[in-house]
This record gives sequence, C-alpha cells and structure tokens, in this order.
Amino acid sequence: MTKISILLASAMLSICTTALALDTAVPGGSFGKLDHVFLILMENQTNTDILGNPNAPFINAYAKVANHAANYFAVGHPSAPNYLEIVGGSNFGLTNDYWPNWVGKGCIDNAPNSNGCQNPLTPVGEPGTDNAVVATAVNVTQCNGEVDIKGVPAPNNCALRDYPAARFTPLSIADQLVAAHKNWKTYQESLPDTPSGAIGINYSDGNWSNLSPAQVFAPGPVQKLYAVKHNPFAYFRNIELGTNPALSMARVVDFKGVNGLWADLQTTMPNLSLIVPDQCHDMHGAGGGNAICAAATPATQGLLMAQGDAALARLVTRH
Repeated sequence: MTKISILLASAMLSICTTALALDTAVPGGSFGKLDHVFLILMENQTNTDILGNPNAPFINAYAKVANHAANYFAVGHPSAPNYLEIVGGSNFGLTNDYWPNWVGKGCIDNAPNSNGCQNPLTPVGEPGTDNAVVATAVNVTQCNGEVDIKGVPAPNNCALRDYPAARFTPLSIADQLVAAHKNWKTYQESLPDTPSGAIGINYSDGNWSNLSPAQVFAPGPVQKLYAVKHNPFAYFRNIELGTNPALSMARVVDFKGVNGLWADLQTTMPNLSLIVPDQCHDMHGAGGGNAICAAATPATQGLLMAQGDAALARLVTRH
C-alpha cells in the first residue's frame, strides 16, 4: 500500500498510503508562507501505474504542470501507521490497521461475527517508543502494493530503509497548529450523520456504521467506504476527549453538510485541510457487502482508478 507521490500545487499530495521522504537535508525556500495547505490522500497506485494510464486523465494532465516528488516513499504497510507518520512523525506503536479503543466507549462493532475489534490501539496520550521499521525491499520495483494485481505484496511493503524505534511525544501537527493560533480540519468522505459525529465510528457507508443495530447488516456487512485507518487524528487521546474544541473530533467532518468540505470551500478553509476521499474514490477499493468498487481484475482496477481520478479532479477544480 505504499507508493510514490505526485505533488499537486504547493501542498496537495496524491499518494498511496503516505509517508516519509528519504533521509535528506531539509530544503530551504523563499516563496513565502503558506496560509492554507490542502493535503489530499489517495492510495495504492505508483507513479508508474498512473502516469501514462488513460484511466487517470486529470492526474496525467496535472502532473505536467505540478511538481512531482519522485523520491518519496511510505515507511511500510499497511495504511494506518503511515497516516500517523504524516500527522505526527511516528507510528506511535501502531503495527497494523487496528481500530482505536475509543476513550469512554471502547471498541464496538455490531456486525455479526466481526473480528474488527481485535488488538485495538489505546489512543495516543503518553510519551513512548514507537515500532522499528525493517526494510523489506531493495528497490522500488519490489513495492507492488497491497491491491496490485501484478504480484504478491511483500510483508510490510514497501520499506526501502530501516527506521530504528524512536521516542515520541503524544502530539500531532494539530497541536502545533493550535499552539500557533492556527486551525485544522480533516474532511473524511462518507461519514455517517450521527449526533456524536465521528466518535466511535470505525467504518461507514455514509449512512450505517459499525455502531448501527445488528439487523442493518443483513444480508451482509455494510460497504466500508469511510475507514478510521485513514483518519489519523482519531488515534489521539486529546482529540478524542475534545476538552479543547480546537483539538477535538468536531474537526473531523464529512464532505457534505453545513460544516463539511463543500460548504467550507464556499466560505473559509482552515490553515490545514487533510482531505480523504472514501475508499471508492481514493483508488483503494472498499470491502464489505456487495462490493461497488474493487480491484480484483484489470477491468475493475481500471474503473477504480478512473473513479479516483474523477474524484480528485472534482476536489482540485471544485466542480
């Protein structure tokens, strides 16, 4: 699930599961400050998959006029640890796409026979030591992605370097922004409309979620369009507790709604916007129920890429 990223405009990324640049000197710049940063996260396709592919006309056209970060990789596999690396510079001890053990709520999944609540992560709230990352590939051709039909993915792909375990503070970029009197939001497509917002939601089809009554899952699981593994801010204790409204789950919103992405684009955007299309629109593919977007065959993989490309075009052009 790791891949190379395409840099869109000054600060938009189309990536596969995100991550850290290789260890190089921090570059300087003289173009001035950024008042608004838009980070759009896409998944599971390398630049070699996308560039020149007719299923991604918008990205291909945009890549010709935007910067292309060709030496930029994730730190491993799967999604959630990489998303945490983006917002906090650490995997915070998360080893897999495990859900949070929500403060005061625990981990709940009303789907029959679900094993989703196995190994939930205690929300990050204390300093600690994260997990070391061991390289599993020696070159980018071995980084074939979790849903790539061209080969069998390597365990923990695709780490090109060893990263030793390191101490972390239980903070994210959200804490830094608020301390600097700036604001942030993460826009997560297909969140359900519930009184408690995104709290306790580990997956959703936009209407039903893991918290829905068991009978809504018959005859099969709901489509997992929103996935908490793609919402890194939900893994932090202070944001779950929401003692400070500026650091709370109220900053996690859907694309739709009066406080959502489409509405905010007509008014005022936060200083940092972490924008995550759902798994039908980020090129990932969704599981559960009768799959409406998958990557099991070359044809469906092409359709999934086309859906993602169209979704990205809408986001970037506001159409």
